[in-house]
Amino acid sequence: MARLSCLRPQLDVKEIWVYLLAYDLIRIMIAAAAPHVNRLPRHLSFKHIVQICVFLPHHRDLILRDDLSYPLCKLIAQQQVGD
Repeated sequence: MARLSCLRPQLDVKEIWVYLLAYDLIRIMIAAAAPHVNRLPRHLSFKHIVQICVFLPHHRDLILRDDLSYPLCKLIAQQQVGD
């Protein structure tokens, strides 16, 4: 989100909302995965999950479930951050 790509102010606002929605969805994934791997949400890496989200469309079997599957939780919890 370093640079907005739209040419009109109304579309810039929509683009900002899309970024905020994506941020919230990633935080929801963190919050849902953390209890499955006995970690606090703040100990899981946000950037790591963004990279996983780029990878996920190729593996729909991991994301077409109602809950986060255990393999996806393990994948999310691989990269932890320090205090």
